[in-house]
Amino acid sequence: MLRCAIATRPLFDIDTRELERETPSWTVATLEALRAERGAEQPLGFIIGHDSLLTLAKWHRWQELLSLCHLLVCQRPGYATQMETPDMQQWLDAHRAQHADQLHHSPAGHIWLADTPLLDISATEIRQRRHRGESCADLLPDAVIDYIDRAGLYRA
Repeated sequence: MLRCAIATRPLFDIDTRELERETPSWTVATLEALRAERGAEQPLGFIIGHDSLLTLAKWHRWQELLSLCHLLVCQRPGYATQMETPDMQQWLDAHRAQHADQLHHSPAGHIWLADTPLLDISATEIRQRRHRGESCADLLPDAVIDYIDRAGLYRA
């Protein structure tokens, strides 16, 4: 489904290495491998939800993430807009990009708080709608809906 969703979006790529690992999968390890493959100067962005940003300090070796990539943060409805502690808020403020162009001019180190629509989309909602025979056209790209239909997923 993800391949269908990004088929017409050349800036996106799917990396399956975390699915293939037999050991615990740490984001920082994946980003280290990507950085080694793509080189030190290639801008690299890691997309997370705002909910993940708020708990980033609990991630394994989280302090190293910005040395490897930019964080591209998508808003999520119902979550706080401020970080949990003053120290974390200061960290966010120090790294926050004011313009998207900044992400293209350096390989890592910035946090972009994307102005994304506040849509409350979840896999649970999609499955429930499909079971009820309701449309998901407002939640999913047409190519993903076609795939779900062809594969017979989420049937009642």
